[in-house]
Amino acid sequence: MYAHMKLTRTDGVSWLEYHRPPRNAIDWEMLRELPPALNELLTSADVRVLAIACAVDGYFSTGADLTDFHTMNGENIASWVEACHGLVRQLRASPKPLLAAIHGTAVGGGLEIVLHCDVRFAADNARLGQPEVNIGFIPPVGGTQALARLLDRPRALRMLNAVRRRAHFGGRGAGDRPRGFRERCSKADILCGCNKGTGIVKVC
Repeated sequence: MYAHMKLTRTDGVSWLEYHRPPRNAIDWEMLRELPPALNELLTSADVRVLAIACAVDGYFSTGADLTDFHTMNGENIASWVEACHGLVRQLRASPKPLLAAIHGTAVGGGLEIVLHCDVRFAADNARLGQPEVNIGFIPPVGGTQALARLLDRPRALRMLNAVRRRAHFGGRGAGDRPRGFRERCSKADILCGCNKGTGIVKVC
């Protein structure tokens, strides 16, 4: 059992849903839960695809819970960053396809994690951003590298240095511009979007 994750499986598709109300901010406990939760699903013989989603309305994830940082020293911060890097390595080495179903706000580490998925689906209320620059912090979950791979270097730099959030990446190689979507990416939407390539959800 996980305190901040909901794990389900349906017809070969596994779902890892964040559940840490109200904003799915990632604290130490949630960060420590992610690797074993992913491993449990990725190593399951009856799972063909893993989808990362959330079970909290309005917020996919706001990234790191900054209240944890108030009591951290340099050693603690180094441990946090190393844990983030380990998560990146685990995601990028996944033997199975990784999908992300994004609705609401996905910023900071919350967005960075899904940058390492193979495909990202976003509802029309999704707002994406990397606001770490506002607190003098470099995105620690591989965001600087992943964005440059998904977009190109100039677009990635603009996003990493921008304060505002956007509805989609909208860059070369990042996916299609949005058109006619719902407020939430349901499991049925994701499966339909994958199987038929329809405009039920947007790919970002």
